[in-house]
Amino acid sequence: MKRLWRKLGDGMLRLLRADPDVFRPVARAHRLITHRMERVARGRARGFMARIPPAYFLRFMAAFYGTILSNVFAWWESRVFGAALLLTFGGLFLILVVILDYYDVLVNRDEYLVLASHPHDTWSILLAKIMVVGQSILVLGACYFVPGAIRAAFSFRSPVAGLGFLVGAAGLTVAVGAGGMLITALLVRIGGRAAIQRVLPLIQAAFVLSVMFGSGAGRVMRTIAVPKLAEIGFVQWALPPFWFVWPVELATGQVSGGTLLRAGL
Repeated sequence: MKRLWRKLGDGMLRLLRADPDVFRPVARAHRLITHRMERVARGRARGFMARIPPAYFLRFMAAFYGTILSNVFAWWESRVFGAALLLTFGGLFLILVVILDYYDVLVNRDEYLVLASHPHDTWSILLAKIMVVGQSILVLGACYFVPGAIRAAFSFRSPVAGLGFLVGAAGLTVAVGAGGMLITALLVRIGGRAAIQRVLPLIQAAFVLSVMFGSGAGRVMRTIAVPKLAEIGFVQWALPPFWFVWPVELATGQVSGGTLLRAGL
């Protein structure tokens, strides 16, 4: 059975124009790097936290944040706007994880000291990194957005709305994963590790504000009249996570001219 799956995997890799003999060892090495970082973090922890694998703790926190921030559906009459806001909060969380936790996988200057003595192609190496990071980001995205999808189904009184939210969230997760990798590589190319260290506090501050906003601003927000998504003008285009709310609009019948444009983006 393992041979069958291996042959199928090799066939998929060749369809993607990657070399399985390069892809597999590089992917295995980067998984080991990820596990090593988790073991180091676990070794530094004390008490009860030392017993919890960091990956599981991060997934728990993603589900916890997603549950708290799903309160946005209860704030305004325009629940589509709430869905767009929840997607924005989730995007901040995921891009923070990509840059903070997977920096050593995405940008490792020492790896070519090893690879230089072996035949390799850049595309296979890049694809291996995308797979290792992408798997983790997809799991975290599911942990974060599933509570929001359940809340959306109840808020709109439609299971289809919850499914639409999941479709939009899946698209956002893929986009943030790919975009986060590119942003990390670009920052390192421009300013090295120092550039990452300068940008991280800004992303962390934005995420902390979003959690505070989601957990304590409900009473204030209910007093603010928020227009429909189509009426907020430039904001719906300035924030990329808003582009992924179109499945919710379609599922709830709140289609506007901007819906099709967002779907095209």
